[in-house]
Amino acid sequence: MYRPLIPTVAIVSLGAAAAAQDGCATAADLARGITLDFDDATSEVYRAAGPGIQTVEGRDDAGAYYGLRIAQGTHLLEYFDIVDGQPDAGSRQEYDYGTAPADLPVPTPGGRFSAEVTVAASDGVRTEAQTQAYVAGEPLAVGGCTYDTVQAVIAYDTTDNYIESVSYLPELGIGYLVWNESDGVRSEDTIVTAIRTGK
Repeated sequence: MYRPLIPTVAIVSLGAAAAAQDGCATAADLARGITLDFDDATSEVYRAAGPGIQTVEGRDDAGAYYGLRIAQGTHLLEYFDIVDGQPDAGSRQEYDYGTAPADLPVPTPGGRFSAEVTVAASDGVRTEAQTQAYVAGEPLAVGGCTYDTVQAVIAYDTTDNYIESVSYLPELGIGYLVWNESDGVRSEDTIVTAIRTGK
C-alpha cells in the first residue's frame, strides 16, 4: 500500500478503557480527521468517506505527499501521488475486489480473506491475487491512550513477492502500514509516536 497498510488484540476490556480515557481519539473523530505521526517524521491523516471507507493523505520522510482510499482498514481501493496539492493521474492505481467496499470484511483475529483483485493503472489493467490473514496484536499505547490492534498480513501475487503488514485499530476503524517486504527484504517496523484529532 505504499505507506499504505497489520494483526488485532482481544477486543474485550481495552476497547472500553480506551474510549473512556479523556482526550483519546475515537472513530467519531474521523469526521474531522485523525492524524497518525510516525517515528520516521512521516504522518497520515485519516478521514471518513462513507460506511467503512476512509481517505488518507500521507507525507513521507522526503516531504512527498500521497493519497489512499481504504475500506475496513486493510483493503486498498486507490493510491495516487499528490503533486502541487492535486492528485497525479499518471500515478493512480485503483483496486476492485469484486464486491462493494462497504461489504469487504472487517479484520478479526483468526479470520482470512482472499480475492482476485482487478488493478487499473496508467499502464493498463491486470488481475492480482491477494490474501489477508488476521491475528490478535499487542495493544498500541501512545500519548496516554491504549488501543486494541489486529495485525493483518497481506500477500500480493506480484513478481517481487510483495507482502505487507497493517495494524488495524478497531476503536478507530483505521489501519496503518507497519512493515513491507519485497523479494525477502523487509523494511523496519513503523512506530506510531502520536495520534491526534484534526489535521
